[in-house]
Amino acid sequence: LKCVGLASWQVIIYMLVADTTEYGTYKSGTRATGITFSLQTFISKLKNAAVNSFMLLCIAWTGYNAEASVQSPEVIGKIWKVFLAVPVIGYIAGIVILLLFYKLRDKDVQVMAKFNNREISQEEAASELEERFGLPGKAN
Repeated sequence: LKCVGLASWQVIIYMLVADTTEYGTYKSGTRATGITFSLQTFISKLKNAAVNSFMLLCIAWTGYNAEASVQSPEVIGKIWKVFLAVPVIGYIAGIVILLLFYKLRDKDVQVMAKFNNREISQEEAASELEERFGLPGKAN
């Protein structure tokens, strides 16, 4: 269960970066792919630092003793629960946040990409997006 969530999440992350690039270009009129991908790398490192710190706190909560060569069965049970439950809870929370707050859909990104590549006009893009994202080149 934990690995299924991790695998799908790794795919979603890179799809979101590409979608964000198209949306940013659509809204600003400037393609800033480098900034988008470097920000993704920075956020990824920041996330890893936060997650590792949190997991160290969870390990401390279990009663883990680094000096002991063998841990008690209670500590091993708590560690097992932490390493199973925390990723599953995080994955579910991430999916809920995406479903509630992430407005871009594949069809929308395709329209934005067509506009960004000058394949369709501003009016066509606005009508296909049904005014949900505002006019191209104008930040709301």
